Parts: sequence; C-alpha cells; structure tokens
Amino acid sequence: MKKKKTVPELFEDRTGVPYENWIQAMSVTHNQEKKRMKKLPYHLKHNMTQWDSTEGYKFWARDMEDAILYLKHMGWALGTLKKIEEDLDANVDG
Repeated sequence: MKKKKTVPELFEDRTGVPYENWIQAMSVTHNQEKKRMKKLPYHLKHNMTQWDSTEGYKFWARDMEDAILYLKHMGWALGTLKKIEEDLDANVDG
C-alpha cells in the first residue's frame, strides 16, 4: 500500500521550502504567486499605443480608428492625431 505524503512533505515538494507552520506556508505561497503574476500595464496587456492630438489631448488607443472614435465619443475637437511612438500623422478633421 502506498503511503500518503503529509502536508509538510507536499509543501516542500511544491515550494522547495521546509514547512514550519501554516503562517509561514501562506506567506511563501503568497510570495510565489506574486512573482508568478507579474502585472503588465494595461496599455501593454491590450496592445495600445499613446496618441496625441494637436488640440493637446493625450490618450491610449489600439489604432487610428479607435483613436478617432474615442475623440468623437468624448466630444473633443479632433485636429491632427499623432501616434507618440511613431511619427504617424493623419488629418482627421471632419
């Protein structure tokens, strides 16, 4: 018959850290989850770039179409849009 592993043995197998008590175990697990779950900024996670209008508005959008829709939705004067990372100009008056 196969012997079941105890909690300290399972914990050490999973984390590589010897089990001391439940508080230490929670702390080790929490720290490992934090390392694993590195948060990316929202704009990188959703593939967005920063846009700038000649009217002085700066915002994040996925592409030119989304940038124009955002400005129209906000009711701002469009002017000329420029992608901040690249020098891509597009006249969007009208």
